[in-house]
Amino acid sequence: MKQYFVALILIANLILGCSTMGEDEKKVGYVVTPSKNEIYYKCGNKKANLDKNGKFSCDSFPIAFYIDGNEMGTISTIHNDGYVFPQDMETITIASR
Repeated sequence: MKQYFVALILIANLILGCSTMGEDEKKVGYVVTPSKNEIYYKCGNKKANLDKNGKFSCDSFPIAFYIDGNEMGTISTIHNDGYVFPQDMETITIASR
């Protein structure tokens, strides 16, 4: 009986441990936009420009995207394909000109 109980605890710890794996993984994706303007992003204490392919990498959500100093929008998830389109952003700010 004692061995059964110990095995049950080990299995429960394994399951719980696996469910939290990946939470500390970087959030990596690509912003898809026809804009030629400089786009940068912020997440946590990080602020960086997208690379020439639109790639970004963050440790946490939310991730906010900016164009010409104006916020484009934010995301709190990334689709499995890794691509982020403007319509995927949760809040979209349209700057008046």
